Amino acid sequence: MSFLLLYITCPDESTAFTISQKMVSSRLSACANVFPAESIYWWKDVLNKEDEWIIMLKTSFRLESVIEKAIIELHPAEVPCVTRFESSASVTYEKWLEESTSMVK
Repeated sequence: MSFLLLYITCPDESTAFTISQKMVSSRLSACANVFPAESIYWWKDVLNKEDEWIIMLKTSFRLESVIEKAIIELHPAEVPCVTRFESSASVTYEKWLEESTSMVK
Protein backbone atom coordinates (compact mmCIF):
# COMPACT_ATOMS: atom_id res chain seq x y z
CA MET A 1 0.00 0.00 0.00
CA SER A 2 1.15 3.57 -0.60
CA PHE A 3 -0.04 7.00 0.40
CA LEU A 4 -0.02 10.54 -0.91
CA LEU A 5 2.56 13.03 0.34
CA LEU A 6 1.76 16.67 -0.48
CA TYR A 7 4.46 19.34 -0.47
CA ILE A 8 3.06 22.86 -0.20
CA THR A 9 4.87 26.19 0.04
CA CYS A 10 3.36 29.07 2.01
CA PRO A 11 4.34 32.74 2.26
CA ASP A 12 4.45 32.76 6.06
CA GLU A 13 4.24 30.68 9.21
CA SER A 14 0.66 31.68 9.99
CA THR A 15 -0.63 30.51 6.60
CA ALA A 16 1.26 27.23 6.90
CA PHE A 17 -0.15 26.49 10.34
CA THR A 18 -3.69 27.56 9.38
CA ILE A 19 -3.73 25.23 6.36
CA SER A 20 -2.11 22.39 8.33
CA GLN A 21 -4.54 22.71 11.23
CA LYS A 22 -7.57 22.69 8.90
CA MET A 23 -6.35 19.68 6.93
CA VAL A 24 -5.59 17.58 10.01
CA SER A 25 -8.59 18.64 12.10
CA SER A 26 -10.94 17.82 9.21
CA ARG A 27 -9.15 14.47 8.81
CA LEU A 28 -8.20 15.21 5.21
CA SER A 29 -4.64 14.61 6.35
CA ALA A 30 -3.35 12.30 9.05
CA CYS A 31 -0.31 14.45 9.78
CA ALA A 32 1.32 17.75 8.86
CA ASN A 33 4.95 18.79 9.15
CA VAL A 34 5.71 22.51 8.96
CA PHE A 35 9.15 24.04 8.60
CA PRO A 36 10.87 27.20 7.28
CA ALA A 37 12.74 27.39 3.99
CA GLU A 38 14.41 29.84 1.65
CA SER A 39 13.13 29.67 -1.91
CA ILE A 40 14.40 31.02 -5.22
CA TYR A 41 11.93 31.08 -8.09
CA TRP A 42 10.76 32.92 -11.19
CA TRP A 43 7.49 34.85 -10.99
CA LYS A 44 6.31 37.18 -13.77
CA ASP A 45 9.81 37.40 -15.28
CA VAL A 46 11.41 38.38 -11.98
CA LEU A 47 13.82 36.16 -10.06
CA ASN A 48 12.68 36.10 -6.42
CA LYS A 49 14.37 34.98 -3.21
CA GLU A 50 11.89 34.64 -0.36
CA ASP A 51 11.54 33.12 3.06
CA GLU A 52 8.71 30.60 2.88
CA TRP A 53 7.18 27.88 5.00
CA ILE A 54 6.79 24.30 3.81
CA ILE A 55 3.97 21.93 4.68
CA MET A 56 4.22 18.20 4.15
CA LEU A 57 0.84 16.50 4.46
CA LYS A 58 0.30 12.74 4.54
CA THR A 59 -3.04 11.51 3.24
CA SER A 60 -4.87 8.80 1.37
CA PHE A 61 -4.95 8.80 -2.44
CA ARG A 62 -8.76 8.64 -2.31
CA LEU A 63 -8.76 12.17 -0.81
CA GLU A 64 -6.48 13.73 -3.44
CA SER A 65 -9.01 15.96 -5.20
CA VAL A 66 -10.81 16.96 -1.99
CA ILE A 67 -7.66 17.97 -0.12
CA GLU A 68 -6.21 19.85 -3.09
CA LYS A 69 -9.42 21.87 -3.46
CA ALA A 70 -9.42 22.66 0.28
CA ILE A 71 -5.77 23.77 0.21
CA ILE A 72 -6.29 26.03 -2.80
CA GLU A 73 -9.33 27.67 -1.16
CA LEU A 74 -7.24 28.53 1.93
CA HIS A 75 -4.00 29.48 0.17
CA PRO A 76 -3.38 33.18 -0.56
CA ALA A 77 -1.13 32.68 -3.60
CA GLU A 78 -2.37 33.20 -7.15
CA VAL A 79 -0.66 29.93 -8.12
CA PRO A 80 -0.09 27.82 -4.98
CA CYS A 81 2.64 25.21 -5.07
CA VAL A 82 0.88 21.92 -4.31
CA THR A 83 3.06 19.03 -5.41
CA ARG A 84 2.27 15.33 -4.98
CA PHE A 85 4.46 12.35 -4.31
CA GLU A 86 3.55 8.72 -3.99
CA SER A 87 5.16 7.48 -0.82
CA SER A 88 5.33 4.38 1.31
CA ALA A 89 6.13 3.65 4.93
CA SER A 90 5.97 0.84 7.42
CA VAL A 91 2.79 -1.21 7.39
CA THR A 92 1.82 0.09 10.82
CA TYR A 93 2.31 3.74 9.80
CA GLU A 94 0.28 3.29 6.63
CA LYS A 95 -2.48 1.56 8.61
CA TRP A 96 -2.54 4.47 11.09
CA LEU A 97 -2.66 6.97 8.21
CA GLU A 98 -5.60 5.20 6.58
CA GLU A 99 -7.47 4.94 9.89
CA SER A 100 -6.82 8.62 10.64
CA THR A 101 -8.42 9.71 7.36
CA SER A 102 -11.11 7.01 7.11
CA MET A 103 -13.92 9.18 8.48
CA VAL A 104 -13.85 11.29 5.31
CA LYS A 105 -15.91 9.79 2.51
